[in-house]
This record gives sequence, C-alpha cells and structure tokens, in this order.
Amino acid sequence: MSKWTKSQLINLFRSLWLFINGVLSVIVIGVLVMIIGIFDKKKNITGKFTNFWGKWICFAAGIEISVEGLENISQKNQYIFVSNHESMLDIPVALSQLPFNIIFLSKKELFNIPLFGWAMHAVGMIKVDRKNRERAKLSVKKALISLEEKNINVL
Repeated sequence: MSKWTKSQLINLFRSLWLFINGVLSVIVIGVLVMIIGIFDKKKNITGKFTNFWGKWICFAAGIEISVEGLENISQKNQYIFVSNHESMLDIPVALSQLPFNIIFLSKKELFNIPLFGWAMHAVGMIKVDRKNRERAKLSVKKALISLEEKNINVL
C-alpha cells in the first residue's frame, strides 16, 4: 500500500470540499430558485441567486478572478456573451463576474439531472438538442425571444 503525499492529500481534500459545496449550493440555491422562479416571470430575482451561486462556487474553489473591460459594457444594454467553455468552472465564473442577469443555452441532457435540471428550468435556461439541428435552431430563437421579453442576457 502506497503512502499519500502531502500534495495528493491536499488535492483530495480540496476536491472533496468543492464537491460538498457544489452539492450544498445546488440544493440550497436550487430549491430557492424553483420556488421563486414560479413567480419571477422576468427572471430578475432568480438571476441574483444564480450570481450568488457562481460566487459561492468560486469562493469554495479558492479561485482568484481578475476581470478587465467591464467598464466597456453598459447595464442599459442586453448582450449575447460567447464562451469556449473549457472547464466546469467557466459557468460559475461567468455568473459571478458578469454584472448581468444571464441565461444559458444548455445541452438538454443537463435538464434531466434531479434538482439541478429543475433549477435550470426555473431560472429560464434554454434547452438545446445538439443532435437535432432544427430543434437547436428553435432554441436559439427562444433565446432571442427571452432577450426581447425579459431583462436578460444570454451566454
């Protein structure tokens, strides 16, 4: 049986800490946004909760974030943000740092995850069927309609 190195133990505990915080944050914030989402048709309040969730995850992960250029975008406008989404932390980072109410175009399979998927639906995230081109196009149209109807931005 091999001994664990100090760095392996640190990584193990860091991963466990992040996992526990991820599960707890989805439960706490997920339940709140599912309840509030029923009444929050424009998704303004649920947007604040998703921002808080992003900050919670980034804090738990010990991520130090530096953002440049926010002064070049206006709260008076709506935006479509584009990300190459290279890690699972891209989403909490974007939610925590962009000072806007944001919804995502998300692969439809994520909506099948209990609590997490339900919360995504309550917040107004948009399902994308990546295997069906026509349904994917309809998802983009739905995102554009959300931009028109709500004070929301799309990532």
